Amino acid sequence: MHAAPMYIAETAPTPIRGQLISLKEFFIVIGIVAGYALGSLLVDTVAGWRYMFGISSPVAVIMGIGMWWLPASPRWLLLRAIQGKGDLQTLKDTAISSLCQLQGPTFHDSASQQVDEIMAELSYIGVENEV
Repeated sequence: MHAAPMYIAETAPTPIRGQLISLKEFFIVIGIVAGYALGSLLVDTVAGWRYMFGISSPVAVIMGIGMWWLPASPRWLLLRAIQGKGDLQTLKDTAISSLCQLQGPTFHDSASQQVDEIMAELSYIGVENEV
């Protein structure tokens, strides 16, 4: 739950980044309200709390399975490259592939330019922190 806004911020296109993070928070609040409403309906049922968990379990399983297909954040991959935690070219290629997967095939031509911009930004931040 805490890493999701950071992942969205690192992978979402700039024009809709704030909307996606707000939408995530909105659905969390809707889930809390739905859980409260369901709990109030099941308050007089014997072991009603078990039904609440049982109803929400399929959603959690679907989300857990869906996470397997999420690509790594290109920014995180490039940060690892700058820190020397892997082969630079391999991590750059993986970041380009990740960007293409996240943004679609239409952005394939500009993916390497975006990766270079992220690398420059991360390098600048690293130099700034050393001073």
